[in-house]
Parts: sequence; structure tokens; C-alpha cells
Amino acid sequence: MYVVHGLGGVLDFHKIFKALYFADKNHLAKYGESILGDKYICMDFGPVPSTLYDRFKSLHGRKHMSDMELWKDNFQAVPPHCIKATGLVNKDFLSESEINCLNEAIGDCKQLSFDQLVEKSHDAAWNNTAGNYPMDPNAIAQAGGANEDMLKYIELVEENRSTVISAPIPDSYEPRGRVSS
Repeated sequence: MYVVHGLGGVLDFHKIFKALYFADKNHLAKYGESILGDKYICMDFGPVPSTLYDRFKSLHGRKHMSDMELWKDNFQAVPPHCIKATGLVNKDFLSESEINCLNEAIGDCKQLSFDQLVEKSHDAAWNNTAGNYPMDPNAIAQAGGANEDMLKYIELVEENRSTVISAPIPDSYEPRGRVSS
């Protein structure tokens, strides 16, 4: 919502996605963390945040997602490919570093045309990813100017994240609040 409001309140998917990509790339390079937390997919006109794209398509009725209530309260579909921010921005969920990177990306993208955004987003990370495949967060950070220490940190975080996600739950595991009988 912050980006949509910052870029004028109503805009096409493409400009939103590119501003978010540039903010994420900058934040990854400087701080080792993504703002959006989404996977970017390599598409013809540049990187696209996968889950956000699905949510925007759902708002437009082109995809079904069951958990869209909050999204419908804060965004409105504007045909054919635009989104209008209808809710209020709550900056309590953003850190100072995230706000700075988002503001920089908004400022950079505000006056750029579709073609200029395409050209700017076709960076080394995009060029080294096959079409419609996820882009490597480390490659995105490297394209953003991350140093070697930051790239090692991002690699370690991604490795830990994938280990936690793929770890099996032991048979003896009981969720909190549940008593064994």
C-alpha cells in the first residue's frame, strides 16, 4: 500500500512491481533482508513478485485466493491492469531502513516510462535467470551492489530458511497448549 500511495494512488501492476523490486534489491544489498518477503519471478518485462501478482490477479477476478478479505478492504481493482489503494498506510509495520529504500525506489520510478522500467529491471539477476523461474535472492543483492560479506550472510539465511521449512515434524511433537492424555 505504501508504494501504491507513494506513486499516486492508482497505477498499473508493472510500476508497482518494479518499485518493489528496486526497493527489495537495495534493502537486500544493504541489510540482507527483503522488505516484501516474496519470491521474484523472471518475466519478460522484468521481475515480478509471485504472491503479490497472484493477489492482484485475484482482486481482478482472474485467480481465486480464499484469504482476500483484508486485501479487498485496502485495494480495489481498476481494469484492465491497475490497482487503487483504498486503505490507509500504516508505517508501524515498516522499519526506517525499509521506508528509506521504498522512498528511494518510489522517487526513482515515479517518472520512468514502462520501457525505462523494463530496461532498468533487466539487471544481472534478471539476465541470469530463465524465464518464469524464481530469481536468486543472492543474485538480486549482488545486482544491488552487496559486498561479499553480505552475500555470504544472505546465502546462510536462505540455507537456514530452507532447512527449517523442509524439516520434518517429529512424531512426538505436540503444539503448545495441548495436553497429552
